[in-house]
Amino acid sequence: MLISRQKLPKGFAIASQSAEFWRRLAPELTISDAQPKTRINRNDVAIANDRLRMVNVGFIHLKPTEFAEGMAVLAKAMDRIVKAGLPPAFIGIYDEVWSLVAQLTGVMEGLFNEKAVMLPNFWATHS
Repeated sequence: MLISRQKLPKGFAIASQSAEFWRRLAPELTISDAQPKTRINRNDVAIANDRLRMVNVGFIHLKPTEFAEGMAVLAKAMDRIVKAGLPPAFIGIYDEVWSLVAQLTGVMEGLFNEKAVMLPNFWATHS
Protein backbone atom coordinates (compact mmCIF):
# COMPACT_ATOMS: atom_id res chain seq x y z
CA MET A 1 0.00 0.00 0.00
CA LEU A 2 1.35 3.42 -0.92
CA ILE A 3 1.59 6.09 1.70
CA SER A 4 -0.65 9.03 0.90
CA ARG A 5 1.08 12.35 0.39
CA GLN A 6 0.72 14.90 3.10
CA LYS A 7 0.00 18.45 2.04
CA LEU A 8 2.54 20.89 3.36
CA PRO A 9 1.54 24.41 4.39
CA LYS A 10 1.89 27.14 1.76
CA GLY A 11 5.33 28.69 1.78
CA PHE A 12 6.85 25.69 3.55
CA ALA A 13 9.19 24.82 0.67
CA ILE A 14 10.55 28.35 0.59
CA ALA A 15 10.87 28.65 4.37
CA SER A 16 12.63 25.30 4.68
CA GLN A 17 15.43 26.55 2.40
CA SER A 18 16.57 29.11 4.95
CA ALA A 19 19.02 28.37 7.74
CA GLU A 20 16.75 30.34 10.08
CA PHE A 21 13.91 27.84 9.50
CA TRP A 22 16.18 24.99 10.62
CA ARG A 23 17.55 26.96 13.58
CA ARG A 24 14.01 27.61 14.83
CA LEU A 25 13.12 23.94 14.38
CA ALA A 26 16.06 22.80 16.55
CA PRO A 27 17.52 25.80 18.41
CA GLU A 28 19.79 23.55 20.50
CA LEU A 29 21.66 22.46 17.36
CA THR A 30 23.94 24.41 15.05
CA ILE A 31 24.35 24.97 11.32
CA SER A 32 27.74 26.25 10.20
CA ASP A 33 30.71 25.65 7.94
CA ALA A 34 32.90 24.62 10.89
CA GLN A 35 34.67 21.28 10.69
CA PRO A 36 34.21 18.91 13.64
CA LYS A 37 37.26 18.87 15.91
CA THR A 38 36.71 15.89 18.20
CA ARG A 39 37.35 12.23 17.53
CA ILE A 40 37.54 9.02 19.51
CA ASN A 41 41.14 7.89 19.57
CA ARG A 42 41.86 4.27 20.47
CA ASN A 43 45.07 2.91 21.98
CA ASP A 44 46.84 -0.10 20.44
CA VAL A 45 45.19 -2.61 22.80
CA ALA A 46 41.70 -1.26 22.07
CA ILE A 47 42.40 -1.30 18.33
CA ALA A 48 43.57 -4.92 18.48
CA ASN A 49 40.47 -5.88 20.49
CA ASP A 50 38.22 -3.98 18.07
CA ARG A 51 39.73 -5.83 15.11
CA LEU A 52 39.31 -9.25 16.77
CA ARG A 53 35.71 -8.48 17.70
CA MET A 54 34.94 -7.24 14.18
CA VAL A 55 36.32 -10.44 12.64
CA ASN A 56 34.71 -12.81 15.15
CA VAL A 57 31.41 -11.08 15.88
CA GLY A 58 30.94 -8.53 13.11
CA PHE A 59 30.60 -5.40 15.24
CA ILE A 60 32.22 -3.49 18.09
CA HIS A 61 30.84 -1.64 21.10
CA LEU A 62 31.81 1.84 22.17
CA LYS A 63 31.10 3.26 25.61
CA PRO A 64 27.58 4.75 25.68
CA THR A 65 28.92 7.82 27.49
CA GLU A 66 30.78 8.79 24.32
CA PHE A 67 27.52 9.26 22.41
CA ALA A 68 24.60 9.30 24.86
CA GLU A 69 24.25 13.06 25.37
CA GLY A 70 24.58 13.96 21.70
CA MET A 71 22.19 11.23 20.59
CA ALA A 72 19.44 12.34 22.99
CA VAL A 73 19.58 15.90 21.62
CA LEU A 74 19.53 14.63 18.03
CA ALA A 75 16.60 12.31 18.79
CA LYS A 76 14.50 15.22 20.07
CA ALA A 77 15.38 17.32 17.03
CA MET A 78 14.51 14.42 14.73
CA ASP A 79 11.10 14.14 16.43
CA ARG A 80 10.42 17.78 15.56
CA ILE A 81 11.61 17.26 11.97
CA VAL A 82 9.25 14.31 11.50
CA LYS A 83 6.35 16.16 13.18
CA ALA A 84 6.94 18.97 10.67
CA GLY A 85 6.25 16.42 7.92
CA LEU A 86 9.86 16.13 6.73
CA PRO A 87 11.96 12.99 6.22
CA PRO A 88 14.16 12.14 9.22
CA ALA A 89 17.28 12.31 7.04
CA PHE A 90 17.02 16.11 7.26
CA ILE A 91 18.73 15.74 10.64
CA GLY A 92 21.91 15.83 8.54
CA ILE A 93 21.50 19.57 8.15
CA TYR A 94 22.89 20.03 11.65
CA ASP A 95 26.59 20.11 12.60
CA GLU A 96 26.13 17.75 15.54
CA VAL A 97 25.36 14.80 13.25
CA TRP A 98 28.63 15.29 11.42
CA SER A 99 30.47 15.78 14.70
CA LEU A 100 29.33 12.32 15.79
CA VAL A 101 30.43 10.86 12.46
CA ALA A 102 33.81 12.61 12.75
CA GLN A 103 34.32 11.07 16.19
CA LEU A 104 34.20 7.66 14.55
CA THR A 105 37.05 8.49 12.17
CA GLY A 106 39.65 7.40 14.75
CA VAL A 107 37.82 4.12 15.34
CA MET A 108 37.54 3.40 11.61
CA GLU A 109 41.19 4.23 10.98
CA GLY A 110 42.18 1.82 13.77
CA LEU A 111 40.02 -0.96 12.35
CA PHE A 112 41.25 -0.55 8.79
CA ASN A 113 44.88 0.60 9.19
CA GLU A 114 44.02 4.20 8.30
CA LYS A 115 42.71 3.08 4.90
CA ALA A 116 39.06 3.79 5.65
CA VAL A 117 37.23 6.78 4.24
CA MET A 118 34.03 7.98 5.85
CA LEU A 119 31.67 8.93 3.04
CA PRO A 120 29.20 11.72 3.74
CA ASN A 121 26.37 9.43 2.75
CA PHE A 122 23.78 8.29 5.23
CA TRP A 123 20.15 7.76 5.92
CA ALA A 124 18.23 8.25 9.14
CA THR A 125 15.18 6.40 10.42
CA HIS A 126 12.59 7.42 12.97
CA SER A 127 10.09 5.29 14.81
